[in-house]
Amino acid sequence: MNVAEFLSDLKRADIHVRAEGGRLKLNAPEGALTEELKLQIQTHKPLILEFLTAARREANESIPRVDHTGGVELSYAQARLWFLAQLASGGAYNIPAAFRVEGPLEEAVLQEALRTVVRQQASLRTVFRSADPGHLALQLVLPECEPGFESQDLRGHAPTDRDARVAKTLSRENTWSFDLSAGPLLRVTLLRLADDEWLLILNLHHLIADAWSLEILLRDLDRARLPAAQLPEPPSTYPDYAVWQRARPSEASREYWRER
Repeated sequence: MNVAEFLSDLKRADIHVRAEGGRLKLNAPEGALTEELKLQIQTHKPLILEFLTAARREANESIPRVDHTGGVELSYAQARLWFLAQLASGGAYNIPAAFRVEGPLEEAVLQEALRTVVRQQASLRTVFRSADPGHLALQLVLPECEPGFESQDLRGHAPTDRDARVAKTLSRENTWSFDLSAGPLLRVTLLRLADDEWLLILNLHHLIADAWSLEILLRDLDRARLPAAQLPEPPSTYPDYAVWQRARPSEASREYWRER
């Protein structure tokens, strides 16, 4: 069983699992935890406990900053995703999400907030390049990266036409092919549905994000829209973590690769 992937799938279904006192604690919406999932969790409980315990132990250790010049190795999870992405087509590993926004919203302010967040979060400026075809890529943090941004004003369209355009845009983002070597691996689309109603669509490649980091992106975007906003400098970046993880693979990491 691939514990990391299984827990990631559970999280996408809003099912949260934690280890506490040698037992597993679950928090899930009503009906989300099916009998099949319960059986899987029970069957693989020792592996899940080991993985979560190791992850907590790693999280409590400080991760040193490293020099990203010239690129650094991928984490174990990134390496697997990068390999699978070479075989996939379209948006197989995209993470699109749409959020309805009500009230006043200034497009220029949102764009500047987006640039602020991208400057602050190294993962949003990360690309993946391989010196030789067939070799595993390195991750490279670009000094600057302009995020993809697009806006459409749909206020003048009939409801059926507007809904069709929204559906078309969502479908496009689901199948969007990111250029992993050039970036950006983040796209933002803003659809204006009415005077005070908007649809904000975020689309990221899974190599730089997951459901948890999407929540952080939304939080920081909201903060960065405020006047004179200053986002806290993260103590370390994901490339720092990847280097640290490669230097000292945990038992959970070794188990992960034994299953490959």
